[in-house]
Amino acid sequence: MTGNAMPLPSVAKKRSTRARTIKFGISKLGVTLFTASMAMIFLLPLGYMILTSVKDNSQITALNAPLWPASPEQYTAADGTVYTVYQVTINGSERDLALEKPGRVQSTFIDPKDGSEVLWQGNWRSLSSVWSFAPKFDNFSTVLDVLNFHCC
Repeated sequence: MTGNAMPLPSVAKKRSTRARTIKFGISKLGVTLFTASMAMIFLLPLGYMILTSVKDNSQITALNAPLWPASPEQYTAADGTVYTVYQVTINGSERDLALEKPGRVQSTFIDPKDGSEVLWQGNWRSLSSVWSFAPKFDNFSTVLDVLNFHCC
């Protein structure tokens, strides 16, 4: 049998098209996730800067203030006195009450709904203020006035 030898069958396995598709899909997904995460890392400071530009000065330095522009809710009593509203847990339910007389052990609150006084046992400093969304867009005009920038 010299001269006309028959070729031996190939022993190497050929990959299926499905395996190639899955491998390509994973790498494509990985590149997309990496790109999206890098974009987030670069855009987060820009978003924080925009949110901070419409905050009130008191919110920037306040403890436990939310990240979005907000102002603490306040209640004005019938005599014109303004009180800050806090979230107070009484008998297992949370209520929004205005702090009238702060105390270390016992504090007096006013219920803004009906104006009645509520005695609460506990340290009022452990309570969270009630915040409402309130962007301050006039910050931009204040900056332009301070810089003496006249447009138009």
